[in-house]
Amino acid sequence: MDEKKYRFITALITACTAAVLLAGILLNSLIIPVIAVATGMLTLVFFRKQFREITYEDERQRMISALSARTAMTIFCAVAAIAGIAILITHRSGPAEIKAVGYTLCYSVCGLLIMDLAAYLIINKKQAG
Repeated sequence: MDEKKYRFITALITACTAAVLLAGILLNSLIIPVIAVATGMLTLVFFRKQFREITYEDERQRMISALSARTAMTIFCAVAAIAGIAILITHRSGPAEIKAVGYTLCYSVCGLLIMDLAAYLIINKKQAG
């Protein structure tokens, strides 16, 4: 299987999974999206194993990707934390739904930072030893 065919199959599987996921959400079903995502992931893994062509990545490209991901995460965390705190401060006695948005933003930033730290520690440990 060549790279062009592999990319087409990957896009097709992703689109089909998204369509079934949307149908499950519209039908208010929990089991349909779970099955669709699991099936899509397993199918992608199967086709990945069939793809034999090895593509080598440039070290510069890897560094740029890592830097852009880190920058995007830093910007998101800063903006979401400021927005969450601003919402909580300005809507102290407001509706509970708006407060829930503020708490969700703040807790998502905390969760993201914890996941980032855990990933960093795991990768650093693998690189060192």
